[in-house]
Amino acid sequence: MLDVGRLNSAEWRRSAIPLFVFVLGILLLSLGIWAEGGVTHVDEHGRSFRIPLAMLGRDSWLTPWVDGGPALRKPPLVYWLILGNYKLLGVSLWSARLWPVILASGFAACCSLIHREVSKSDGLLAGLLALASFGVAYYGRMALLDMPVAFFTTLTIWLALKWGKTGRVGWILAAGLALGLGFMTKGPIVFLTVGTTALAALVAFDKWHFVRSHWRQVLAALVVCLAMSMWWPLLMAARWPTFVATASKETIGLRSVGRFAPSSQILVGTLGLIFPWTLVLIGALVSFVVSWKRRPSWFTTDWWLVLWLVLGIIPFLFFKTYDRYLIPLLPAMCALGAGWLERAVGRAPGILTSLTLTIGSLSALPFAFLGLWFGLGVVWSIISLMLAMTLAIMAWRRVGARVVAAAVAIHLTVLIGGLYPSFGIYELPAGLRETVGQRPVAQFETKRPRLLPTRLGRPVLRVRSANIQERLFGQASEVVVFLMESKEEKFVERVLELGATYRELGHFSDFTRNTTWDDWRHAIATRSLAGVKTSFRYYLVRPNRGGLGG
Repeated sequence: MLDVGRLNSAEWRRSAIPLFVFVLGILLLSLGIWAEGGVTHVDEHGRSFRIPLAMLGRDSWLTPWVDGGPALRKPPLVYWLILGNYKLLGVSLWSARLWPVILASGFAACCSLIHREVSKSDGLLAGLLALASFGVAYYGRMALLDMPVAFFTTLTIWLALKWGKTGRVGWILAAGLALGLGFMTKGPIVFLTVGTTALAALVAFDKWHFVRSHWRQVLAALVVCLAMSMWWPLLMAARWPTFVATASKETIGLRSVGRFAPSSQILVGTLGLIFPWTLVLIGALVSFVVSWKRRPSWFTTDWWLVLWLVLGIIPFLFFKTYDRYLIPLLPAMCALGAGWLERAVGRAPGILTSLTLTIGSLSALPFAFLGLWFGLGVVWSIISLMLAMTLAIMAWRRVGARVVAAAVAIHLTVLIGGLYPSFGIYELPAGLRETVGQRPVAQFETKRPRLLPTRLGRPVLRVRSANIQERLFGQASEVVVFLMESKEEKFVERVLELGATYRELGHFSDFTRNTTWDDWRHAIATRSLAGVKTSFRYYLVRPNRGGLGG
């Protein structure tokens, strides 16, 4: 006799899996997002942090600003979300990165939803693989546009799949809304990624007749998408005459079209996003090819996933591409890998899973060694080594794929969210905000320290020797100027030439980017990081009472 209660309980657990993946993602990806030493990127500290700060200072919502002018290269949805957090929670790294973490967790949940929509799986393993991939564990911690646009892309695909199964207009309208939000995140690139995925689905699932018979619903969804996405560009085009040219060069990427990316670079970037599960993905692809050669079948889920992957890569061969642009392909990779591991036919899945665990455990060793050798993040280094040892033991035991994926996700979290931030790469000295006070702040011929505006909670001017008088001493009676020690002589000479006085307020060191292996070899030999750091000084500068000279 059918046990209805048990059936309902099983169905409830199945329906709760995407929510579980989402909550787990927030817990994992939140670690370390408040730390100045955490992972960051030039587009994060150069734009995603600074643009909302400038908007906050100007009390401007519609037009993004940076460096005294409109920032029209990208649509502003993520900037709006960060600005809202700045207003509600205060200016901090945590408040800036909170929404990207939420959307990255939603992306992992969508990976789970897509896998179970096209298979008999409950989708848990695909969601865990997403969280246990380098692409999500790394980029999901940063306030970049790539993970949010990947979320809206993946959400659009899942909603479209639901529509393709039911034919209900609500699903396709919701997909149009999600697609419009994707445009408001990063521009037309979302149409490219969703379009190639839709084409793959039409071919693999033979849905041409279905789409033709539901053309009115498709048209309605397009109207919703255009209504969501086009109002802001039209408003900016009317307000700023330079918007169309800027959007053409930056948002659409016309400057990069024709710069053919090497296929090897695209391949390495794609496979790197799912690291350390790269071998599992390769195994799944090889298994698909072998099975297809034995018994060709054009209308299968795996065929759609492979076609999604191939068609999704092709457009990026024709313009300058970074690996993070390919994040919307991760759901296909996770679904392929999860499906292959769940079927577990033969010995290959077990062998490649063991190799994945071994590679994952070895990846911790260099970071843990540096931490212990230089006395940075000793506790996190020990935890990383313990987790690495656990992964190595699991590699030689029969452990379920879900447990393995969860263990790798925790391992990456400790490495990227715990150990790496403890190195203090971009960390600023304590008490800096109190030392500077409310005085205007500038950086002299440098964009560093990278996180200075976020630490101070307000925009920071960037000045050069030629415009220092105009930009700094027009109205302010005192200015705090940050500079690299190598620029000190030039700065002092220019300040004295302008008749101003200066006083050093402090100094600190930051890791420099332009290091060589010889620099690191010397640092390891001497157990000192001085040779791989750049020294900074900051001065209080005052014009004299008689005014500045020419």
